[in-house]
Amino acid sequence: MAGPKSSLTFSSLQKYTRKRQLYAKNGFYIAINATGEVTGTSDESCLNAVLQFLSIGPDLIAIWGLKAKKYLAVDNKGKIFATEAERKECVFREFFGKNFYNIFRTCHSDADGKGWYLSVDENGRISAEKVSYSDEPRLHFIVKTLKDQEENEAKEKVPADTLKSQNSNKRCDKKTAKDFGLPSSEIVWIMQQPYHFEGSTSSTPSPPSSSCVSGSSASTGEWTGSGEYSTSV
Repeated sequence: MAGPKSSLTFSSLQKYTRKRQLYAKNGFYIAINATGEVTGTSDESCLNAVLQFLSIGPDLIAIWGLKAKKYLAVDNKGKIFATEAERKECVFREFFGKNFYNIFRTCHSDADGKGWYLSVDENGRISAEKVSYSDEPRLHFIVKTLKDQEENEAKEKVPADTLKSQNSNKRCDKKTAKDFGLPSSEIVWIMQQPYHFEGSTSSTPSPPSSSCVSGSSASTGEWTGSGEYSTSV
């Protein structure tokens, strides 16, 4: 028996996917190559630097290289790589740092509950770092919208079959944390991280194993040495 006819439209898909470039504060774009290598490039027109952001949960994203057809990922030792597989190493928490730069932190953590921040140094080298303070320029990114994406977002609804034929290499299907092997207990833990708000600290539950520990995109501030997040008012 045939399944229900899809009612997906361009507009409905845009809430889950965003075609972007990830531009580091120090002047480099993150590029995902077909070989799986992740590099920094100063060439704005580099096709390997065209990425697609997939929203898979509250402030949780996966970053897909449109040309390479691979996800940006960080392994359990903090090594940057790219993969076609959907796994929790591909999941990042996106939030704002000072001056509203975007900061990206791995969802998975080490045995001490510390995760890795996406970083680009002054030579364009991409790495993942463990830091206690998020006001480091190498951690700061601007998520740039491509011109054709801006035009697309202004258009009216497009039939799903037309969208598919025009964008066959895009990950336009809706993804969830479950698709990436991210347990629901870890999603809960993300939302229960302790924060400092005007001198008070929220309660601190015990994290599950391999927990996700991240900051919040709903506020700006900095990470303290204890792993807590303090906001400035």
